[in-house]
Amino acid sequence: MYLAIENNDINNVAGNGINFRPFADDTTRDVWNLLINNNSISNPNTDNTSLSTGPEAGIRLDQSSGDDDENYDINIEVTNNSIVNLNSGTRCISIEQPTTTTVATAVVNLTQSGNSCSAVTEGTVNTVADAVSTSSMPTNLGNRIWFDANYNGIQDGGEVGVVGAKVKLVGGGFDMTTVSDVNGAYLFPALLAGTYTLTLTGTTAYPDVTLSNLSTDAIDSDFDATTGQFIVSLLGGVDDLTVDGGVLNIALSSELFNNNDLIYVYPNPVKDNLIFQSNSLSTSLNVNIYNSIGQLVITKDLSLELESINLSHINSGIYFVNVMSENKNIKTFKIIKE
Repeated sequence: MYLAIENNDINNVAGNGINFRPFADDTTRDVWNLLINNNSISNPNTDNTSLSTGPEAGIRLDQSSGDDDENYDINIEVTNNSIVNLNSGTRCISIEQPTTTTVATAVVNLTQSGNSCSAVTEGTVNTVADAVSTSSMPTNLGNRIWFDANYNGIQDGGEVGVVGAKVKLVGGGFDMTTVSDVNGAYLFPALLAGTYTLTLTGTTAYPDVTLSNLSTDAIDSDFDATTGQFIVSLLGGVDDLTVDGGVLNIALSSELFNNNDLIYVYPNPVKDNLIFQSNSLSTSLNVNIYNSIGQLVITKDLSLELESINLSHINSGIYFVNVMSENKNIKTFKIIKE
């Protein structure tokens, strides 16, 4: 478990300024990673009283753990805190080993630096250089789901976010789904380091996922067009807010039939990539693209269920796409190259 208490102003409270009391009423060993950083505390324990478990403090790790069968490690970093205006019965920082029946069932590791005072310790408290390692810190994951208006797999200027797209996350003991907001944004907060599988599901208007990895990570779509999935590995304490996805509606594209194969061809008009997509492809396709005066400008064999032909290098205008399979003509149709 990770807990960060940061950037608070705490003034004139009757008890401890910040008090952490661990409680784990089971025999399984629990690990607490606790960061107390950059807090401003003034005049804690205003009534100048002490608890039965000891004096109150500006910041306190409480020795009273509640039950005697607890087993845990408490890794605590106390850094850059200002604690002022203490009365005579109040400690500045008090770090206490929680009391348990069995010796050493509660282990406390402490790192302190940059505070206005040093901690008073009770029991066995181990001073270490880095009690809460970066790898144990949580991270955030997310970005944006957008409508790929020109079907090119790239976030072009003016392409809007899509509200209501679902992104599912599985991994690290998690299995949860979030929905993109009115700007297309989605976020999974406070994840631990590890590998996660994300699955994007579009909306009724835009049910399909566009092509992935066609440009730099900042502007292309990351989710696989066939499975809707993206696998990401997170480092502790390092946010990844770059996993975006484009969605579209393939049903608005041209349709070809090859035996029992239904093949979608889109977009039309096309700017960069002409996409051929099928749920199954029993035979390879030969595609020939001709300009308006009958000159062959592009030829390509397609054998995968999802492939594209790059048209970015040819001039704008009207072209004819001839699709053949096993030397038999399937269909010839017109496209507009922007």
